Amino acid sequence: MVIRKRLGSSICLLPSILILLIGKISGNQFLTDFSFGIGLLGIVFSEKIYEFIFLDSNSTSSLYAGNLALHFGYSPKDQSGRIWNPADYKISETYKLYPENRKEKPCPGSAGFIFYTKKKGRYSNKMEFYDYRAGGESFMYYEFYFHPYDKNGDKTVCKEKLIKDITADMTFVSLEKN
Repeated sequence: MVIRKRLGSSICLLPSILILLIGKISGNQFLTDFSFGIGLLGIVFSEKIYEFIFLDSNSTSSLYAGNLALHFGYSPKDQSGRIWNPADYKISETYKLYPENRKEKPCPGSAGFIFYTKKKGRYSNKMEFYDYRAGGESFMYYEFYFHPYDKNGDKTVCKEKLIKDITADMTFVSLEKN
């Protein structure tokens, strides 16, 4: 996902280059100027464009988070008891499956999902699995990367974060043991 995010501006840059070429070939100054405007918008708003097109789609991060929950013995069932399929839900829809027990910090002894929220917690654009079963001053979380140029594609990296470094956009939902 990190590489896709960095390449988000290419969505506007590629049409910009095409319009620039057409403008240069035809000698049309308006098209040439227009292509620079589109290119500039692509660079300035690349992160927003990426979030609009990719992040609220079916995501590998929900697949990995669900698989890690199962691997560690936790059930990724939603709070109504239903098993969800990551291919059928956008991340913002998956976030809505867990309306209860959302916390600003993980509870000691718990493991579950971290949702990265927008718009004061009403919308999520990314999720990960966390493990705070040991308690203490830090917890482990699993970050997911999509690498389209790597032979193995996606990968999961286990990282440690201090409780004091939790940001306001992180929402924790603990899961039940299987």
